[in-house]
Amino acid sequence: MRNEKETIERILEDCKLEYERASGMFPQFNSPHEGYAILLEEVDELWDEIKGNKKEGALERMRKEAVQVAAMAMRFIELIDYTNDALDDYIRSLEAEYKTEYESLDKAEKF
Repeated sequence: MRNEKETIERILEDCKLEYERASGMFPQFNSPHEGYAILLEEVDELWDEIKGNKKEGALERMRKEAVQVAAMAMRFIELIDYTNDALDDYIRSLEAEYKTEYESLDKAEKF
């Protein structure tokens, strides 16, 4: 039997591999709404496997779908981080632009 650390490491590695596979096949989500829709689709597929858990190989299919949910959640987090970073960069550029304009106006008023 695996210990908890080995189990978590295996799960994280599987999620990372699925994230990389999906990222290579599909572009990043266009918006949080699209990300939500894809996550919902993956959760629905997991739910379908849970409801049909009497079939042969059900646990393996449930695990596969759960890994896909986790990978899509990682892509969603990536979208949020990228969007937040881009927004921060945009705000900083606006602040710099307005600071320069304000300094120019301030110098002009001194003449």
